[in-house]
Amino acid sequence: MTPFIILGAVFGTLATWAVCKYFYDQRRRHYLRDTTAQMQQSMEIQDQFYATQAMLYLSALRALESGDSESAKHDLASGAAGFYRQFRDSEQSQWIQTQKREVELLAKSSRSLREALERRQNDNAAS
Repeated sequence: MTPFIILGAVFGTLATWAVCKYFYDQRRRHYLRDTTAQMQQSMEIQDQFYATQAMLYLSALRALESGDSESAKHDLASGAAGFYRQFRDSEQSQWIQTQKREVELLAKSSRSLREALERRQNDNAAS
């Protein structure tokens, strides 16, 4: 009778291991699939961000090349104001905090930047 008990214990252990491995592998595949999808979405958002930055810089450069410095100032101020608004109410790294202070300091002397910051606040208040 003892060999049957040992054989049953071994079989039970192997069956338990196989079932646990199956569920573990299934959860792991699910996790990896979800993580991969999130990474791809994050990379797409990052690409959109860099493309938008390039559009802003190119617009300002075109304006400068054509001699329209006011339009260039407007484009650049709009980018700085967008950065400031994006990080206004959240916890940030030291890098972000430093650049926010720079925006605030420059806004004291730059009419274009002040207007860009105010323009968005007025747009939000009207919504």
